[in-house]
Amino acid sequence: MHIEIEDFKTGWYQLYFGMTVEEIDQLIRLLELLRQDTSQHFHIFSDYTGAEGVGDIELYIKENSEVSNMVIGGLAIQPNNNRLLGLTESVVKHDTN
Repeated sequence: MHIEIEDFKTGWYQLYFGMTVEEIDQLIRLLELLRQDTSQHFHIFSDYTGAEGVGDIELYIKENSEVSNMVIGGLAIQPNNNRLLGLTESVVKHDTN
């Protein structure tokens, strides 16, 4: 797994999150377990070697009262092709970069 941080110099950042196919399978399994037991959480964490960066990411089930500040977009495909993924425009936020 590899994570990089891009500083937009505006107070906003972009994370690049690269995974192997095996890591994707592990993430899917953990998300499925989280869906089954919503009181749980899990971490994606650094080996803390090399340059500074992201140390830890915690994944959990958000409370309904917690304000959403992120959305999930589609694959890097042509605009308006998100219907191929079964995504609606209310779910998809296009990249503004």
